[in-house]
Amino acid sequence: MTKLKILHTADFHLGVGVRGAGFNSLVIQKRDRDFIEQLWRIRKLAVENECDFLIIAGDVFHSLRPSGLLLNEFSRFIASLAEKDIYTIVVAGNHDQPRTTRTEAYIKALHEARAPNFYYIKKPCKLVLKGSRSGRKVGFICLPYLPPTAGERAAYVNAIDATLSRLVSSIGECDYIVTVAHFYVEGAKIGPSESYGPYIPLYDIAIPKHVFINNRVSYTALGHIHYHQEVSSSVIYSGSIERINFGEEDEEKGCLLYTSDAADELDG
Repeated sequence: MTKLKILHTADFHLGVGVRGAGFNSLVIQKRDRDFIEQLWRIRKLAVENECDFLIIAGDVFHSLRPSGLLLNEFSRFIASLAEKDIYTIVVAGNHDQPRTTRTEAYIKALHEARAPNFYYIKKPCKLVLKGSRSGRKVGFICLPYLPPTAGERAAYVNAIDATLSRLVSSIGECDYIVTVAHFYVEGAKIGPSESYGPYIPLYDIAIPKHVFINNRVSYTALGHIHYHQEVSSSVIYSGSIERINFGEEDEEKGCLLYTSDAADELDG
C-alpha cells in the first residue's frame, strides 16, 4: 500500500462580494474568476499528489444561494475529482447553516443528488472510507459548525467535547482517524497581527484546544479562521484559499497536504 494522502482546505467563500461593487460589475466578475482559478489549482494539486481525499472544512460558498455560475463551477470541480477516484468531504460552516426552517443551502442538493464520491455533512457524524490509492481505511469524525447560545459557554464546550469523544470511541478499527471541524479554537490567531480585523462572528465561543487532542486521532483539519496556523502539531487551520477581505491582503494562501508522515503546506 502507498501512503495515505489528504488535501486539506477550507473557507472558499465563493461569491463573496466587494463593498460598493454591483452584483454583476466587472469587479465582481473578476473576483469570481480569481476564486474559480483557485478551485482548479486545488484540483490540480490533489491529482498531481495522488490524493485519496479532499477535505473542505466549511464555508464553500459565502451565502446559502450562490450564483448559478459558481454552483456550476463547484459541481464541475467535484465531478472532476470523482473521475480521478478522489473523495470530497465537506462539513458545513457557519455560512452554510440556514437561519430559518424555510431555507436550505444549495450545496446540499449535490449531496441529495448523490454526486459520486461527494459527502456534505450537516450534522455531527462519523464516516469510514477506503482510499482508492493508498488502500487505507480512514475514519472521519465530522463536526459542522454549531451556533453558540449566548451565555452558555460551558454547555456549548461540553456538548462539542462529548460529541467528539462519542464519535471517536464508536468508530471502530481504522488505519487513521481524521477530525474535520469548523470552529474557533482557543489560542488560534485571527490574523498575522493584533491589528487585524477579525472575520469571525464576535459571539463565537473559543473551544479549548484539548477538546480536539485525542490519541486515536491522527489529524484535525480545521476551518473557520482564514489564517493558516498550527494550534498544535496535529490540530491545524489550512486557512482560506483566497483573500476574502482587505485585512487578508498580506497573507499567503494555499492548502495543506497531509500524508501518513506529516502535513505540508502547499501554495494554492
